Amino acid sequence: MNYTKTRRRKIDRVTTEIMLMCLGRNIRKLFSVLSDNKIKDNYWDTPNNLQEEIFPKVNPKKKQKNC
Repeated sequence: MNYTKTRRRKIDRVTTEIMLMCLGRNIRKLFSVLSDNKIKDNYWDTPNNLQEEIFPKVNPKKKQKNC
């Protein structure tokens, strides 16, 4: 991407420019990974043998009166 120096002067503008460059780099990396099929696309599929989870019942503590 040949990015060597910032083209802005004020700190808020420099910060914005650097954040945009980082965003562009991350998007470029994401597309390269997606084009190589390195990420599985069934990430949210649940397994067939998934069992229901049972939580124990919790009784709330009784409030004690201060005498």
